[in-house]
Amino acid sequence: MNKLPAWNHTGSGGGIIYISDTSAGTAINCTLNGNTVSTVKRGIRLKNGATLPSGGMTVVAENPVYIQGDYNTGGVPPSDSGTYTSPTVNGYTRTNAAVVGDAINVLSGAWSDANSDKAISQRVATSTTVNAALVTGQVPSGSGFYSGGGENFVRFLEDWQKNSNTFTYYGSMVELFNSLQGTGKWQANASTYKAPGLHWYYDTNFQSGSPPGTLQIAAYLQQQRWYQVY
Repeated sequence: MNKLPAWNHTGSGGGIIYISDTSAGTAINCTLNGNTVSTVKRGIRLKNGATLPSGGMTVVAENPVYIQGDYNTGGVPPSDSGTYTSPTVNGYTRTNAAVVGDAINVLSGAWSDANSDKAISQRVATSTTVNAALVTGQVPSGSGFYSGGGENFVRFLEDWQKNSNTFTYYGSMVELFNSLQGTGKWQANASTYKAPGLHWYYDTNFQSGSPPGTLQIAAYLQQQRWYQVY
């Protein structure tokens, strides 16, 4: 994604990138806590996204999206070292950005594909910052399962607790639908992930500007006749 500033994104796309993984994928059987499900691995990964086009950018995918590493920060920001009120490097102005996907997963900058199927002890995160609106779905609670709630709106796959790593977020979170592809139930099991220290903030920059393609909601009200009966 760090090559995007050189791309003329101001054309017909208007700063919006639509991505869809329609490949056949790899059919696999996954077993977790005694439950086996068949699935096809599809997803969109956003890498090297620390610097985004100054005009703003929205990424839209029908698949689950994985944001890997710092996003819209200009580099490694002070927030990754504990200064949570400084989510960008000095001299970088975060742009109005959004990520829309079937599910939103955050991978730290330390993520390694080679360790993706290994024990949690080999999936140790580093502190990471994301500055973007997130629009996604959920796996609803039911049949004895808990969805994870708002506190697990973002999905994780690493051990963030070792070395007290944190996830800093500036943006706005919107849940609009039930996920159709990322339908695995929330797992509180520490073998799946260990939650980071969460530092979540609403990005007040959205009060003066919005990401490209901002959703608009219209309500239609029909006035009915009424009369009083004595």
